[in-house]
Formats: sequence, structure tokens, C-alpha cells
Amino acid sequence: MNTIQASQVSLQISEDQGTTWLDLVCIDNFDISFDTQTTETNTFCGIALGVGAIKHSVKGSAVCEAIPDVDQATLNKVLNWQKSKERIMYRVEYPATGGSVGANFFMEGTGYFTAIDTKFANLDVVKFDFTISGDGEPDINA
Repeated sequence: MNTIQASQVSLQISEDQGTTWLDLVCIDNFDISFDTQTTETNTFCGIALGVGAIKHSVKGSAVCEAIPDVDQATLNKVLNWQKSKERIMYRVEYPATGGSVGANFFMEGTGYFTAIDTKFANLDVVKFDFTISGDGEPDINA
């Protein structure tokens, strides 16, 4: 079995339509959900299923970095994106570098940071949970 280690996959954000990408710093975990909207109608012939658009979201948790590198984003940047209602792009891909970027898997979408939950615990670092609510169709082709 040739598994992919989650630590080798980063969540990247772009605020300029994909020209430049920033890594969210020190992510602890993240989930990307795709959910197809459906409507069921019971008929004399069986169930008819209406299939609608795909909703997508990204939820995760990260550690706050005081001085991020120029190619990184941390809590303050994320809060600014949420406050300004900035439409961002997100992507994850594996492998992330080399000649076959995204060959094993690729997910990309657009959306907005819609929830930030900052955590201050005794004897711990500052952390934040985030939600990106997607709009439009996600892309899964590199």
C-alpha cells in the first residue's frame, strides 16, 4: 500500500485569483467536505432523485504564528480576509512540488472565511479554528 501522509499536504490560500499562494501556517488538521444537494420524490415508479449543485467547505485548526514568512498566512491575515469579505481560492494537492504537482490528487475551490474561533488556553499556544464556505463548483482536476 502506498499511502499519502497528511503532513505532506498543505492547505494553500490565494487572494489574487491563483497568481500567488500562501500556506496556512502550522495547521493541526483540516477537512474538506463536498456535499451534493439532492431532492427525493416518491413516485409509483420508485424514487426519483433530483441532483443539484455541490456545496463545499473547508474546516480546520491551526496555530497562530507571530511572524509568518512572506509565503505564509496566519490568524491576522485570515481575520482580515473574513472582515473584508474577501473571496479567496483554496487548494490542496499531492505531490505539492516537482514535475507531477497534483498528480495523485487535487482539490481547489473558491469561497469565504465565514467562521474563526480563537483559543487561548493556559500552558498552550494560541490556536484558531476556521471555516471556509465554498461558492461555485469545486475543481478536482490539476
